[in-house]
Amino acid sequence: MSSKFKIVFVMILWGSIGVFARNISISPILLAFSRAIIALPVVYVFIRKDKQNLLSFIKSKSARPVMLSGMLVGLAWVALFMAYRFTSVANATLVYNMCPIYVLILAPILLKEKLSSHQVLSVVIAFCGLILIVATSLNIKEANLMGISFGAVSGMLYAIIVLINRKFGTHIPIQSATFIQLMMAAVILFPLVLFEGPIHQWTSLDLHGIIMLLILGVVHTGLAYQMYFSSYKELSSTKVALYSYLDPVFAIIFAVAILGEPFGIYQILGGVLILGSTLISNK
Repeated sequence: MSSKFKIVFVMILWGSIGVFARNISISPILLAFSRAIIALPVVYVFIRKDKQNLLSFIKSKSARPVMLSGMLVGLAWVALFMAYRFTSVANATLVYNMCPIYVLILAPILLKEKLSSHQVLSVVIAFCGLILIVATSLNIKEANLMGISFGAVSGMLYAIIVLINRKFGTHIPIQSATFIQLMMAAVILFPLVLFEGPIHQWTSLDLHGIIMLLILGVVHTGLAYQMYFSSYKELSSTKVALYSYLDPVFAIIFAVAILGEPFGIYQILGGVLILGSTLISNK
C-alpha cells in the first residue's frame, strides 16, 4: 500500500469519527476513555513487532513530555466529543481544525516566537471564518455556541500538544510514544469515568453501538495512528500536512450526506477561510 493511499485512507477514517461518535450512546468522557483502552492493545502489537523496549522508554526522561501530551490528548478527545453533542459535526470539525492558528497565537506567549506578517494575516482570516460560523450557529437550532466552544477548546489543547512536541521533542519511537500517550489519556480520564457509572453505560449499548465503539478504537485509533505515522517514512512533513486538510473535508461530506446536517453558504465561506488560513500559516 503506497504512503499516499494510506494517508488519504486515514483522513477518510478520521473524517468519519463524528458520524461514529453520534451513533455511540455513552458519555463523551467514557467514549474518549474507551477509545484509548481499546486502541492500546492494537498499538502494542506493532511495538512487539518492531521489538521496541517499551518499559525502558516509559522510565526515561524523554517520556515526561509524551505523558503530559497524552493527558492533553484524552481531554482534547472529550472536548471534541462534547462538541459533536452540542453542535453539528461540520461546525465542530472546522473550529477544531483551527489548531494551526491556535499554535500561532500561543507560540509567541509560550515559546517566545515571533509571528511573520503572513502568519498574522492567517490569524485574522481564520477568525473571520470563525465569526461566520458563530453567526450561523445563532440561527440554526442544531448548532450552538457551547458546541463551538468545546470544539475550540479541543483545538487549543491539540495546539498545546504541538507546542510541547516542538519545545521538548522526544527520541522515543513513534509506536511507543503513541502507546504512552494512549495510556496517559486513559489514566487522566479514569477518575472522571468512575463518577459516571461506566458499567451501566457500557451494558446499555446495543450490538450496533458495541461494533461502532470497537471500530472507533481499533480502526480509527490503533490502526489509523500506525498508518498515519508510517506514511512519514516516504512523505515529507509538508505533504502530510497538506493531506491532513482532507480530514475536515471528509468530515463535512459525511456529516451532510450521512447525518443530514445543514451546511449553508456562510458555513462554507467560514470553512474556506479557516482552512485557507491554516494553509497560509504553514507556508
